[in-house]
Amino acid sequence: MKPIYTIVILSLSLLLPGCSMTTVNYDYDMDFDFSNLKQYGWLEIPADFPATEIVVQRIKNAVNQQMAAKGFSQVPESPDFQISLQGFRDIVSQGVQSGTSYRGYGGYNRGYNRGYNRGYEQQVGVYEYEEGTLTLTIINTASDTLIWQGKATDIIEPSLSTEAKEKKTQEVVAKLLANFPPTK
Repeated sequence: MKPIYTIVILSLSLLLPGCSMTTVNYDYDMDFDFSNLKQYGWLEIPADFPATEIVVQRIKNAVNQQMAAKGFSQVPESPDFQISLQGFRDIVSQGVQSGTSYRGYGGYNRGYNRGYNRGYEQQVGVYEYEEGTLTLTIINTASDTLIWQGKATDIIEPSLSTEAKEKKTQEVVAKLLANFPPTK
């Protein structure tokens, strides 16, 4: 039974990252009039941001593309709003059920149960993966107040090609900014 257990765990570890789904949450100031926003700028990226400069630039490029598609323009001085980028990484442990095996005696193997059922036995393993959360915070420059914040969480897949990382970043940022500016 041990080889089957190992095969199932390995199969799930290969499939699980491929089935990842980005989770997105957002919140905003319902009293703020977003229709007045036209230009934006970036706040400095925190030194402890858990990604390389290449990843940070990839994220910023994706945000800039989404903002341009929504009619916003990036300016070096006096923007209407500023974007702050934060993130964190976490190791997630998930229990994996490898299957069940029937424990019975007597006539069960003849295709019917004569009451000798002893129950099911489950084998469980643990699958660990790295999960990342990207947070975009939108701050009204005039009042220096938070007006919108979105968070996207997904599995980090370091083995992806550069092209696949670019595509995934574009998809995650598009989902994250789908509700900015909010419609009332």
